[in-house]
Amino acid sequence: MKKSVLIIGVVIVVLLIFVAIGLSNHEKSKTNTNETEVQTVSQNGVFIKFPYDWTVARSMSNDSVIAITDLNSVNESSSMGNVNVNIERRQLDGESMEDFFNDTYSNILSNTTNEVISLGNSTAFPGENALEADYLTDTDSEPKQHKAIWVEKNGQLYVILCTAPVNDFSNQEKYFNFILSHIRLN
Repeated sequence: MKKSVLIIGVVIVVLLIFVAIGLSNHEKSKTNTNETEVQTVSQNGVFIKFPYDWTVARSMSNDSVIAITDLNSVNESSSMGNVNVNIERRQLDGESMEDFFNDTYSNILSNTTNEVISLGNSTAFPGENALEADYLTDTDSEPKQHKAIWVEKNGQLYVILCTAPVNDFSNQEKYFNFILSHIRLN
């Protein structure tokens, strides 16, 4: 009798170990899957990698090179995404990026419904001349928060604008940071 209890005890312990290992591997596999479920697009000299549940979108800006949006944020009635990243490119035509940056945000912030969070240098693109503007706008149906990264490259100005509703911006920052770290500008 003691021998069969001992055998059953050993079998139960071995089964628990296998279950624990199986659950551990499942979670690891799940994490690896999420990290690799991305899309890439190369368009107009810009390479971008973004989460699988985002899509290339249409931008209203004439200077837009590429725009992407979170599919979960698309408004059914307007077909517009509330969470998006838009990359614009412009020629500097002799104007400095700093002057263009300052003029742009002087105009944006002259509207009293807009509010600056921070303006200054950016570390989003190491080794590049880059500026960052973080600000709030209240011109649409819901207030939005924006992070704009300005990068000067080969005489051209790139502006990468990350936008989300104010109440959702902090939840989206991990996606914005992932996207920003996977952009290549040519």
